[in-house]
Amino acid sequence: MNVNEAEKFLKNLFTDVWIHGSDEHVSKYFAKDVTGCVNSIPISFVDISNRANYIGKTQKNRGAKFEEILVSDNKIIILKLRYCFTSLTSDKPESVVTMVIYYLNNEIKINKMLIVCETSIDYKATVK
Repeated sequence: MNVNEAEKFLKNLFTDVWIHGSDEHVSKYFAKDVTGCVNSIPISFVDISNRANYIGKTQKNRGAKFEEILVSDNKIIILKLRYCFTSLTSDKPESVVTMVIYYLNNEIKINKMLIVCETSIDYKATVK
């Protein structure tokens, strides 16, 4: 995968999963056996699906900007990702800056991930 292909993959992933705010397309981008961590907190496929639904129910005006993407073998590295949103309980725009490493399997699905961010992201949070 080259940088242009990685950018397209990331744009589609973020639009379909995080900006759309639904678990409907999670399995298109993430392997069922995906492992990873966010600021050293382990996460799984179920956690990713729950997070997508949580975002859809608690945030509005979502967007993502990728700054400096690197591609190496089966890895996509986003050195700076700015994710912006507004909470449904507030009109104050917020943003989170993260560094992300996605490891891709042969099916071009994420099977391992590492996210380091300036604030805590609760991938275990759910909304009924």
